[in-house]
Amino acid sequence: MALSLGKSSMPRPLRRGACSAGLAPIGGGAETTGVIPIRALRGQDAEDSGMPETPEGILARLAALGIETRTVRHPPLFTVAESQALRGSLPGGHCKNLFLRPAKAAPGPHLLIVLEEDRKVSVNALGRAAGLGRVEMAPAEALRALLGVEPGAVTSLGMVNAPPGQVRILLDADFLRKHEWVHVHPLVNTMTTAIRPADLLRFLESLGHRPELLAVPVAAG
Repeated sequence: MALSLGKSSMPRPLRRGACSAGLAPIGGGAETTGVIPIRALRGQDAEDSGMPETPEGILARLAALGIETRTVRHPPLFTVAESQALRGSLPGGHCKNLFLRPAKAAPGPHLLIVLEEDRKVSVNALGRAAGLGRVEMAPAEALRALLGVEPGAVTSLGMVNAPPGQVRILLDADFLRKHEWVHVHPLVNTMTTAIRPADLLRFLESLGHRPELLAVPVAAG
């Protein structure tokens, strides 16, 4: 499926060292380009064992695809408020992620919805916007089984562990369009990675997923 974020000038690279106290940079993106077989990008130990991808593995995949990123380490972040307090001078968009499932064990894939951090909207309004009926928060067991992450570390990059077709990922269209860079966890909540929106979509598609841009409904009142 073709996705477009609209025309924009080439975004400026993030300033190296643009980190607040408690945030330590751990390197940048690679300059290599080309199509790399997904199996070749995964750590051999993870591939052989069937274990979820690791933070180091996800960053290696992005680098091998020629995707520029900037990653910092920090204390564990469990809430938007904690992120806002710690991130300091990390420029770009920041998000929250909701992992949902059809209500009452109805059939259908799980949903991973990526929203701008200050978006206020009901879960069921999101379900309707996605063309579904009622939805509910998925349990931690499903989060671990499908995305390979723990509660507090939900991230769009967790789609690296999701079999295609089992999780739909929907991203706040306005959020992606208005930011040159967005910040996501590379599978753990002790690290944050900055990535261009178009590169995030390209990476998700390289995994066999079909990311969808979502027009987020306006909250009532």
